[in-house]
Amino acid sequence: MLRYLRMVLLTAVICTIAQQARAQQRWFEFTSGLALSVPQAKGSPWHYKARLLPHAGLSGFFAFNNVFALKTGLLYEMKGYSTVARYVPDSLYTMERFTSKTNYHFFHIPLQLAASFGHHNNGLFRMAAGMSYGFLVGARSSITVGSFDDQQQVRSRSISFDHLIALQKKDGIAGLPHHEGTSLYLFTPAVRIDLTYIWQERLLITAFYEYTLQDSRTRTVNNSSLRLHYAGLALGVLFW
Repeated sequence: MLRYLRMVLLTAVICTIAQQARAQQRWFEFTSGLALSVPQAKGSPWHYKARLLPHAGLSGFFAFNNVFALKTGLLYEMKGYSTVARYVPDSLYTMERFTSKTNYHFFHIPLQLAASFGHHNNGLFRMAAGMSYGFLVGARSSITVGSFDDQQQVRSRSISFDHLIALQKKDGIAGLPHHEGTSLYLFTPAVRIDLTYIWQERLLITAFYEYTLQDSRTRTVNNSSLRLHYAGLALGVLFW
């Protein structure tokens, strides 16, 4: 008797879950915009500068009820920074100046809890908060090295290279400073917050903020750290 009762209860639970899944409201959003990639560096002699870079993505929402929904999807994020450094080298020159520009190409998978307020006819506000799991698919740095003698530049050369991802230190590039040529993590989790306003039922504008939870480099020098803040605006369209 108990065995049959368990089977009945299990069947009822499965039917309930299936019915809720069929009744669950789903919708999708495509967004595109610009974001400011702001490096947060500690323990480094370099001067880091923020850069304005593109952002785009497709997000899917799976509603629990009229207010709450699960948000996921696939986002393309281009992150990066510029750097400037001066130091006295072990050479004939009195000073060398390094300037670099680095681009990171990420695919992010957000996993957030979204809450909506208002009504489509009068405009709808939505807030989503949670994690964003980033996967680095490519990174490239361009460096210009200027050599000075008695405050006068006597030599200039440029170096460009692709970073290794989750591998060993980049070798074979002479003259790189210690903070360059470091391999990067493949997986970079981040915290993400989105604020969205929807009008005319389909059009939307989103402000977002994302913060990486770990250094992007697999090897650090002198206990230095480099993490990225990523904030921007995107326009989009909602569809079912």
